[in-house]
Amino acid sequence: MFQYTPPRTSALSFTQLVLSDTLQAELMQATQLRATLEQLLRQAPPVEPLRLVQAVSEYLPYAQALYDSMLRDAILLQQEPTFTWRSILVPGTQVQVCGLAGELSAMHVLYGIALSNEAAAMVDALGAYEVDRSLSTAERRARDERLKVATDLLSRASGVLDHAGTHVLPAYERTAPAARPLELTASGLQALSRTVLADAHALAIRKLQAPALAQATDTLTPGPPLPAGHPSPSLLAKLHLHTSSLYDEAHALLSQGVRAPAAPRAKLQETLHKMKLDPRAPEAATSGLRYMRREAQWHRALAYKWLGVDAGEQGGDVGWGIAYLRTALELLQALVPRPALDALRGARRSGSVRFRTTEERMALEHASVSRWLGAYTKTNDTVTFHRVPAPQEVPQYTPEGRPALFAKPFEPRVAFHVDAVSPDARAVPGGCEPPRTYAGADAYY
Repeated sequence: MFQYTPPRTSALSFTQLVLSDTLQAELMQATQLRATLEQLLRQAPPVEPLRLVQAVSEYLPYAQALYDSMLRDAILLQQEPTFTWRSILVPGTQVQVCGLAGELSAMHVLYGIALSNEAAAMVDALGAYEVDRSLSTAERRARDERLKVATDLLSRASGVLDHAGTHVLPAYERTAPAARPLELTASGLQALSRTVLADAHALAIRKLQAPALAQATDTLTPGPPLPAGHPSPSLLAKLHLHTSSLYDEAHALLSQGVRAPAAPRAKLQETLHKMKLDPRAPEAATSGLRYMRREAQWHRALAYKWLGVDAGEQGGDVGWGIAYLRTALELLQALVPRPALDALRGARRSGSVRFRTTEERMALEHASVSRWLGAYTKTNDTVTFHRVPAPQEVPQYTPEGRPALFAKPFEPRVAFHVDAVSPDARAVPGGCEPPRTYAGADAYY
């Protein structure tokens, strides 16, 4: 999973920026929570993601309440809040973010990536528990539940980022300066939302396969036949196809923000300079793009693998199974470096294979596809003699993907309500209107 670099931000003091006769305690609390958050972001090494999640979740309702109060003319700003923000997607870049709308947008983004980083930390702590034979049934179930919690965190993160892009960011864009970090643009926010939702799908697929892997006799490079209780190959293929499409969409959206995803280094530097971003950090700007492209190709390869298995095991058409598996192998060969394949062969002979790195996991999947393809080829050459479709036919007979879950809608909370309501307060995006408690509320005759 992708680990996002936490941003850094300068301080904000609402007690000095905001004029109010009735909200002094609330302004002090908001300033204190904002200062705590700033200190956490400045710590080196970075703090645990869970502490950041807790800090943002405590402060965000105050930021929302202050923004709503400003729109309702319940508070007055002595001057426009302005703070520096070190970009999440381009960590070497620092820009100015202005206004309470900018503060609210930035805090939503921070909350989303903190939830995603917490999920990634939980997954890293689990390790490759599916193939650990020393675990008891209870321990395995506990790890399954932790994996489910991580999936839920990613679904929440996607909902937060989607809410920021559709309800919060438009208000900031109306007054935002020309220089903005990628994560505070519409395309950047939607790219982040789709990426963490795709990560959630990847974990959901892993959880679906975990019981079968725990019972399999060969957990490293399994080939035919499928073990009892294995999930439907057709279902797995459609889930992987949908996951791949989410990464593809995220890649296209983020490329739109960078403007030059595949351009030479000089052109990318020129683009970053025009955006008033740091031209010395093109590698950081494209690290997310590389991750999205790799994961999209990885899940598409796995989709073709399971389409091939489904054709051979369930459909009885070994020829189509060979065609799908060949396509999967071509995609994996472009992903897996040759040293990783050589290292896998040596590790299998010594019995020291582990699921430590992404390259090793990909090499193991490459070996598994090769085993399925070899078995089907031998069967077709000696028994079935089915026609093997050409590679050009495979995309035409690839089904649509299927989602496993959806982003969880984010419901903004406010830490306090105000009494003064302007005529246009009901149009506040993402805010919460104070409850109407007076006699005859909403009863108009």
